[in-house]
Amino acid sequence: MSEYALRILDRQKEVYSEEHDGELELGRQQPNEAGPYHRSQAGTTQRLVIAPIEERKIARRQLMVRPREEGRLELSNLSSVSTVSLVGGEPIPPGATALVNLPARLVFTTDLELVFDYSSSYVELNSLAMMTMRPGASIGDISEFFSEQSRKPQTARDSEDLIRALEMMMDVFQMASTASDFYLRACKAAVDLVGLDSGRILLPEGEKWKVVQTITADKAETGGVSRYVVNQVLRHKKTFWNSGFNSQRPSESLGDVQAVVAAPVLTSGGEVIGILYGERLLNYSPEQRQVVEMTQLHALLLELVACAVASGLARLKGEDAARRLRLQFEQFFTPTLAQHLESHPDMLNGRDANVTVLFGDIRGFSRIAEKIGAARTFDWINDVMGALSESVLKHNGVLVDYIGDELMAMWGAPEEQPDHARRACQAAIDMIEMIPSLNERWKSVLDVPFDIGIGINSGPVRAGNMGSHRKFKYGPLGNTVNLASRVQGATKYLKSRLIVTGSTAEALGQDFLMRRVADVRVVNIDQPVKLYELPCGRFPNASDICRKYEQALEFFEKRDFREAARMLTTLLTSELDDGPSVILLSRAVQAMVEGAGPQHPVWQLPGK
Repeated sequence: MSEYALRILDRQKEVYSEEHDGELELGRQQPNEAGPYHRSQAGTTQRLVIAPIEERKIARRQLMVRPREEGRLELSNLSSVSTVSLVGGEPIPPGATALVNLPARLVFTTDLELVFDYSSSYVELNSLAMMTMRPGASIGDISEFFSEQSRKPQTARDSEDLIRALEMMMDVFQMASTASDFYLRACKAAVDLVGLDSGRILLPEGEKWKVVQTITADKAETGGVSRYVVNQVLRHKKTFWNSGFNSQRPSESLGDVQAVVAAPVLTSGGEVIGILYGERLLNYSPEQRQVVEMTQLHALLLELVACAVASGLARLKGEDAARRLRLQFEQFFTPTLAQHLESHPDMLNGRDANVTVLFGDIRGFSRIAEKIGAARTFDWINDVMGALSESVLKHNGVLVDYIGDELMAMWGAPEEQPDHARRACQAAIDMIEMIPSLNERWKSVLDVPFDIGIGINSGPVRAGNMGSHRKFKYGPLGNTVNLASRVQGATKYLKSRLIVTGSTAEALGQDFLMRRVADVRVVNIDQPVKLYELPCGRFPNASDICRKYEQALEFFEKRDFREAARMLTTLLTSELDDGPSVILLSRAVQAMVEGAGPQHPVWQLPGK
């Protein structure tokens, strides 16, 4: 209880009557303070002047009042000399504290009396013994609940009502598909099952509670919602009811309501997010039904419905969260993997894995964007990235990120894929084969065709969610990733579309046609790396070109630059567009003129 009423009598005449909420200090007027019955606030404590400054029998700080459990106040005598007299009870000596029942009458002088009583909002309430069960309660909690109920006397009628309540609770739980539907069905159950004149759902709105759904019996009119009843439910998180019979004192809070019952709707964490509130009315035509006492059974029935609402809302919340998570997953993973991750979220935890990482870059993006403008660039890049992404998902890869005109993908995590290198390279080949059709689709907008450069590397990484609670981003970290990015950059210098590292090439075996194009040292990585090109069927006689190129590369690495240049010149007479041959010929000619460099045959790439 936090609310109580205070009346002050001076010579038997009422001079003050107000309701208070919380701590209240009473005392004589202090210097520079207004006279009797002036109220002020200091923090959470109110102060009330009850006597003028010249009244020496009352201390400046005489009494502290603190509301305690239902119908009781804690009174602390703050004076060091004055005793407070309690009518019908023991006096409260200076510095002492007493716990008193309402109503309580205190005498300070022969003329001044204070009467503490219940607030006008007070309702004599009963409550179920246990706190309302929250969604997801443990088996122990449920067993304790039913054990508590089994110790109470039950009638056949009680059992029938409980069974009917369970049936209706299942209806509320199973049939409703939205929060509003749950509220409607719950209010209807309050009227049809519990026999109330009205059922209402209250939801928080700021610091107040607002009625969002109401169902009434035929021709019944709802009364006002008792703030006291609501506060009790919020405070204790359990069901309260007023029987409507044998009440010792009338309640202004209930007005025309004969009886009330209210049950909390809880979250899985035990927070009250709603209240199912039902009532019987004094003015509802008594000929239509017999007015009976509100009992514990009625309270239990209503609580069962409230629990069904709570469970249903928790289910909806879980389904919404799962739906959002699934949509989020499907942005990065295949639908099958996304569904699997829903039930195995631990797979997303950071772990070490052997993977293959792919970086793909749109060639000529800046030039094209400048020419066609932002709006068309947006549509074009969305179309291109969408097509490339489909290749990743087709081969069960993970879309890690889009960085401007660049795509990053990964194979081998979160689920293990022993053939991750093969999947990545096949996806890359599919991407390259898409480019002609994409160019055809956009030829009316683009002045010249665009192309793509893809770099792939395989190796160990730390894979997991690299994002935050606000933005999910699953991907890899480590040197393997950095090298894959540098290899993508190397495609520009080698004039190639698809370059892979030695670790990836080794994992591919003999099933993919490839050629070793160079040993290079990339920016910010000291260790040289072998690079291989997958020609991807670019030339009709690709196998012959690969064999001849690798022969020329051997002569180049053995410092026979003249023979390497001769072979490459012969090769280029039939294949003018072979970028790696052009680059290697240029290096061979430079070596003939300037001599081999100190790092020969490793080529230090000039940039990223």
